[in-house]
Amino acid sequence: MATRRIRQLIIGGVATAATAAAVMSAPAASAQTYGIVFPGGLAHVGTSYKLTVHVAAPNAGTQVGFWVLNPGASAVVSLGTIPVDSSGNAVLTWSPAAAGQYSFTANDDLTVGANGGSTLGIQATAVPEGSMGGTGSFSAIPVIGGPLVALMKLMGLV
Repeated sequence: MATRRIRQLIIGGVATAATAAAVMSAPAASAQTYGIVFPGGLAHVGTSYKLTVHVAAPNAGTQVGFWVLNPGASAVVSLGTIPVDSSGNAVLTWSPAAAGQYSFTANDDLTVGANGGSTLGIQATAVPEGSMGGTGSFSAIPVIGGPLVALMKLMGLV
């Protein structure tokens, strides 16, 4: 009986040591990004916007990498890395250069690149913000302004 108990202790000790070695050799976990926040529904070419990403439990020196797939492009482009502030936010200033659909990715694990992390699609229009060729702006109409401008663009009216 004592021999069986000794074998169980030895096997248990080996398993514990193997688990500890695996945990110590694992890469450090990175904090998780929580969504990209865009302040509006429709972006306008030539207007600057702030894209904000929140990082859960960032360490000192944590940075968020931003990538974008521009309209009509086939390759993702790096927009650079932004340090996370004391509230856990990384803020990128972006201005669309052309009308179309932009796809953004942001994550704090810079070794992953544009894979993983938070993603967001933003539609940009060539119509200047706040102007539709008259005294008012369709884009300023609450709730339907952005979709109305997008529909007019699809119909070739703008």
